[in-house]
Amino acid sequence: MRLLVGLATKDGRPVGLAPLMIVRWRASRAGPWVRSVRFLGDGVLCPDHLVLPVGAGSEEAYAAALHRELQARRAEWDRVELRDLLESHRGWRAFERVASSDGAPVEVVQRTHCPYAALPVSWDEYLSGLSRHRRASVRREMKQFEGAFTAGLTEPGSVRDVDRAMETLADLHSRTWRERGQTGIFHDPRVRLFHGILARRAFRSNTLWMLCLQANERTVAVSYGFKTKHRVHGYQHGFDPEYRGYGVGMLVRIYGIRRAIERGISEWDFLRGTTAYKYTLAPTGERRGHDVIVHSRRWPDRAATLASGGRALTGRLLRRALTNSRIDALKRLLRIRD
Repeated sequence: MRLLVGLATKDGRPVGLAPLMIVRWRASRAGPWVRSVRFLGDGVLCPDHLVLPVGAGSEEAYAAALHRELQARRAEWDRVELRDLLESHRGWRAFERVASSDGAPVEVVQRTHCPYAALPVSWDEYLSGLSRHRRASVRREMKQFEGAFTAGLTEPGSVRDVDRAMETLADLHSRTWRERGQTGIFHDPRVRLFHGILARRAFRSNTLWMLCLQANERTVAVSYGFKTKHRVHGYQHGFDPEYRGYGVGMLVRIYGIRRAIERGISEWDFLRGTTAYKYTLAPTGERRGHDVIVHSRRWPDRAATLASGGRALTGRLLRRALTNSRIDALKRLLRIRD
């Protein structure tokens, strides 16, 4: 990995950043190495809703400068892949236009789906928006859990609490994935360190969303995400496999939505993925993540295009043939992540 970071200025003032890197990867085990220009942080951390960081009104000039700089370095890369870009943002649209008008082979691919739910003003109103089957299931599971345990929902009150909650989250998440024969993202100590630092900073800025579901004062599930004044982004969850029979993995999400409603939050963002549970919790719609790919048409770039086309075709066929829950089961069997 090599850094490729730039600063865009206008009249001596910064108007945009180019936080990029060049990474080497293989589209298949037998394929050639591909050199891709990507966002810093692209990869295992899976950020959503990315934008080109440019000030309003400077998009066209910024896009032109970015394209010129990348073309000047075209011997250093096989493709430019700006991935998971928020569809409504003007910056990447400007970059696409500039690159295309210059004759560069540009491809825009819709890749990720991020369901979200508009939250009503009351819990009862939220429940009424669920299907009859799901509404009955939510009430039954909450009643069963609260009848079996002294149930509680706690939030960290200090940085030390945040550290403990993050350790618990990583442990529970990893245990669940080990049962499936996988490691989970928190297996990597670099990911643990990154999220530990991030959670601390979010707590200090009052943008951390972290809830711990308690059963007889034991933490059995953790919900971790981020919040703004009107929105919660549910990033990651972990639950104790020993309490799977009580549905604590789903319950920590349900209790979280109820708390968000109580606090006047108007949207729950499920972030990327078409996991079946997201479509049972009253989604209002989806935000799409788009990739902008500038091709060099060298052999490594062509090989990567062929491999991604095969995966996309397989995904489309599966979605036509199977329900979301069956696709989830197949992903677990084949050890595929969103």
